[in-house]
Amino acid sequence: MNFKKTFSNKKNSVFQKKIFDNKAQSGTVFRLMVDAIIGLVILMIILSVLGYFESLRVDTSRAEFLSIIKSATESPDGSVISSGILVFVKGTSFTATQLQSITNYSSDCFVFESNLGFTEILGSGKIIEIKQNTETKIHVKCVPVSDEKKIDCIISFGKKLEEGI
Repeated sequence: MNFKKTFSNKKNSVFQKKIFDNKAQSGTVFRLMVDAIIGLVILMIILSVLGYFESLRVDTSRAEFLSIIKSATESPDGSVISSGILVFVKGTSFTATQLQSITNYSSDCFVFESNLGFTEILGSGKIIEIKQNTETKIHVKCVPVSDEKKIDCIISFGKKLEEGI
């Protein structure tokens, strides 16, 4: 009888162990699923932070571009003002009319040029359109024109300009 009782207890303990093992395995799967979700949330946070900083770089580049144009038009002496490396995204465009509104000079005063293959110059140099995301330097040279209150400005994307009038 003692043998039967011991065997029965071992049988119950093996059965109970299997139940606990199954519960442990399901707990492990659940824990793995929770860890995967937490990992995805952290990845999404990192990607959104990187996107934010990239958009900040683009906004800063645009502001520096406009600042350089304003600086060159305020002292048109033929010197070349160059930027650091600026970031522009695909589809960005600048027009002479936009520059007219921030400098109070006629749009006829501004001409765009570029030696970069991913830019397109339109309207006899009055519009530049960026065809792909890029990082480049901008060079601006403004010179006074005769006695009139007029200047001529060349805004170059990537192509270094020569100093002088």
